[in-house]
Parts: sequence; C-alpha cells; structure tokens
Amino acid sequence: MKFHSFSNNLLLCLGICNLYKCLAKEVIREYHFNKILVNTFDGCHEEITNHNSTFKSYLLPAGKKIKHNKRQIANRVPLEDPIESSFICDEVDENQCNKLKEAVNRASKMLAEALDLYRPIIAKFEVRSDVREGTGAFTNIPTYYSLKDPEEQFIYTYPIALTKQLITDREIQFNTNVEFDTHIVVNKLILQDTFYPAPIIVHEMLHSMGFITNTAMIKNGNLEFEVPKYGNDYYMPGILKSEDQENGYKVIDGFFPISIYEKNFVEMENPNHYFFNEPFKSLSDVKDLGIVVHEPMYYDDRRNLYKVTEFVEKWTGMSEGEEFYKKAHEFHKVGFKTKSGIVIPVCTNINGEDPSLFHLGSRNDEDLGDGTMKKEYDENYVIYCGDREVQSPPEEKIKKYAKPDHVGDLSQEIIDVLSTLGYHRKNDPPSDKVYQVITELLHVDGKKVIDGGDEDDDDDDSKTKSAAISSFSLNFSLLGTLCIIVLSTLL
Repeated sequence: MKFHSFSNNLLLCLGICNLYKCLAKEVIREYHFNKILVNTFDGCHEEITNHNSTFKSYLLPAGKKIKHNKRQIANRVPLEDPIESSFICDEVDENQCNKLKEAVNRASKMLAEALDLYRPIIAKFEVRSDVREGTGAFTNIPTYYSLKDPEEQFIYTYPIALTKQLITDREIQFNTNVEFDTHIVVNKLILQDTFYPAPIIVHEMLHSMGFITNTAMIKNGNLEFEVPKYGNDYYMPGILKSEDQENGYKVIDGFFPISIYEKNFVEMENPNHYFFNEPFKSLSDVKDLGIVVHEPMYYDDRRNLYKVTEFVEKWTGMSEGEEFYKKAHEFHKVGFKTKSGIVIPVCTNINGEDPSLFHLGSRNDEDLGDGTMKKEYDENYVIYCGDREVQSPPEEKIKKYAKPDHVGDLSQEIIDVLSTLGYHRKNDPPSDKVYQVITELLHVDGKKVIDGGDEDDDDDDSKTKSAAISSFSLNFSLLGTLCIIVLSTLL
C-alpha cells in the first residue's frame, strides 16, 4: 500500500511538472536601448535619452532548439560587400545622396579587407537637417544578445552585427523585432561640397559593430524612475526594464549584463587589473525584480522603488564602480586590452567633461582641445573623439596619421580591438568556436503575447514571437514550486 501511494504521488508530481514544462516556453532575450552616440566636430559627447535598457523576448521555433547550426560553419564564406544598406535621402539632392552612398561603399570594402564578415550588416542611413549643431552623425545603439564564450567564465552581451558573425549553438532569428542591425543618422551638412563624410561613416559603423558602452554612469546616486539617491558617483550595470505601453506602466526587471567591449577595460598603469570584475558583474545576476512603475506614478510605486536602491546599496561591486568612475574622469587611466596584450587608451577625461569610453583616445599629449590635431591624434584617429578635420580629404588624413599597415582608415590596433570582440581578422586561422546562446523560460499565462510575425499566419511553429513581461506568470511559476514541494515530501 505504501508503494502504491508513493507511485500515485509520484505520478501526480510528474503530471504537475509536465504541465509546468508545457506552459514554460524557451525564449531568447533581446536588449534594446533608448540611447544614441553623437559624433561632433569639436569633441564627442554621449547623448542619453534614457540610460536604462529595455528588452523583448521571442519564442524559439519548434525544432530549432538542438545542436548548433551546422549551416553556419558550411556557409562561412567572407562577403566582399558586407554592408547591406538602405538610404533615406528626402532632404538632399541626388548628388548628395550619391556622396553618402559612395562613403558607405568605401566603408564596406574597407571592412571586408580587414575582416572576414560572413553575414551582412543591415544598415539604415538617414539624412536629416534637424541634427544638433556641430554634430556630423549619430548612431542608435543596436540590439544586443547574451552569449557565453566557451573560453570565458562569465556571460557577456554582444551587438547584433557581431553576433551574426559567430557560430552559435542554436539559430537566432535576428530581425524578428528590428528591421535593421544599425540605424545611422547623417547631418545633411556633411554632404555639402566642402565636406568629406567617408571617415565619419567608418566611425559610425565601428560603433555599430561594438565600440559601445552600456554601463550606466551614476552621479550623486541618481538612478532612473525617481529612485531615491544613494549619494555617490559610480558606474553600474544599467537598469533593465520592459514596457507595457497599452496599460501605461514599466517593469524594472533587473540589471543589464556587461558588454564584450567593456569586459576588456583595464587600468592603464596596471593592465592586469580588469575594472569590471566578478563583484561588479554580480549586479547583473539580479533578475525578475518585477517592480512595476505606472505613468503617472502610484503611491505604492515610490515605496517599491526602494527595492532597487536596496540592491544597489548591498551590491558587492560598489567599490569597483566608484573606482572606475574616478579613473574614467582622469586622463589616460582606462585602456582596452586586446587579446594580443596591447593596451589602447580609451577616451576618458577631456577638458573636464565626462568620459567618452566608446572611443579610443590618443597616446599623445594631454593638452587636448587646442585644435592642433597633429599633436593630439595618432593612428586611431577614425574612432577618436570628434573630427576637427571633416573638411580634409580622407587620403590626406591617411597620409598624415596612418601607419603603412593601415587598411584605409583602420589601424591594426582598431582591427585588433574588433578581433578581441570576436570578429575574424583577415588571414587569421579559421575558428570553429561555438558560442552558447543564453535562453530563459517564459511562463505563458494566457495574456496577450505580441506576435513577431504576420498575424494572419496560422503556422505558429514556423515563426517567432516577441513576449512582453506581462506574459510572465507567477501563477504558473507556483506549479514549479509545488512540484518541488511534492518531490521533497516523497523523499
């Protein structure tokens, strides 16, 4: 009788667990940003509309959850023209639009000469006149994915352009929630006869390919969502949220993982000291906070926001975040360490302004901003902060600043950075490294799931779906808890 009772209970448990499994859908999370990078003529500034990141998820299609996609290996043939571009030139004439197209074509050929790019980078170029004065162009932050390099201990995030070039253990439907990999807005001013936009396009493409920082710089502890101030100046992983525009609220879910670019930040004076170490990364492990913020804000929302402050106050990486803030506001204190061991300074303090860490810095004199570009620029000029010689022909810049082994505007150090991120350098031995795509379970509770495909298409197995956080269900999560309780009782 005892065995019979045990068997019945076990069957009940397995039934609950199977129900839980059926209701749990495996998803790939995409990270989206409300942030742009601005390239000016007299220095670079990061314009942030919201330093928090949002996310969308999409359901993995049936039958595509196993093994890595062998076709990725078979189809790894380098492209001769890797930028797949579209143009919006409504505000300029045909000649000016052709000038932009020539600049993009030049950048595409240059990248193909330096790297093996196996899948096209889908780029949208838009010419506008309502761009901030002094700005040549700006790049909207691309979509990111969480991947695990088998040679690394931790998970990092990779921009879509880079992720498309890697071999992954499962297929990703890249353009489920976005139409393009990068959106670059060009000031119509730089398409005039006296300007040369070609190096600016290379500059913006480098941002799209990974020269981007996603950590949040916090001044006086002022987080978003009117979170109470902690009082210190520091860097931290950005706050991760989702939005339900239909019902008028946002949900703070956790904190954004460190990007593969930022992972390589070291102290210039001590290159073995990586700033974003395990304690710093620990905040990114906080998930499913589920803190709801309405618009306008409810009274209880303000009280719940203290939970975010509590996580930050208890964060073991706070001292690292404060140290990095200090170093980033000093000249030549932060560098990018490539896999070949070279440390390249990133753009930290410039004339008392905030750092611009998504650019490389010059190794030359500290006296920046005096207009003598020859003094302050080195061979990495194309991804330096600002372009004071936008009216100089590209060939003149190459002659003035480039070394003999340059690939157009690209120095070997810039190519080394791209190679460190994960791009395959031209003529390097082939790599068969397989990256793990990080997935998670989405518990569907019958609420609306936003469809990433055609609403009239009945073939649900052949399409992917984006899932808002409103589709996460505590009710079905309880089934998993119940399953564990029953198992514990049986044992």
